Amino acid sequence: MKNEIVALPVFQDRLSPLLDEAHKFVVITLDNGMVIERTVVEMSENSPFIKIEHLKEMGVTVILCGAVSDTLAKFIVERELQLFSWLAGTVDEVIDQYINGMLPQTCFKYSKRDAYMQACRRHRRGWKYHQRRDYNEDSNTGINK
Repeated sequence: MKNEIVALPVFQDRLSPLLDEAHKFVVITLDNGMVIERTVVEMSENSPFIKIEHLKEMGVTVILCGAVSDTLAKFIVERELQLFSWLAGTVDEVIDQYINGMLPQTCFKYSKRDAYMQACRRHRRGWKYHQRRDYNEDSNTGINK
């Protein structure tokens, strides 16, 4: 693992449930999988876009979070940051999972290279999605084409 700066939105000692509303971030510098530095950054701005710009200016390359709006996720990816969402737990638990490559199956990874979003461990669409796609069924009308 290369040198990275990872940001996590926090509420008390846990990941914030919604990145868009977070005002406090734990910023962790990793060097070959080891935590080198850990700081807490509080932001008073109301705009989540300005907060992301501040994180980018700090050198953050990865954001680990709970829920995130589609608009903000696209904004983050356009800034060439990696985004992992739908995570939960304490900051230490999530960082350990990230360092060890063991993020939960419910996690989504966003990156420009990956065409915005993919599941971290498995394909997340259900059987009905595949059935419609396989039979070329129009999802709005139910008519096969």
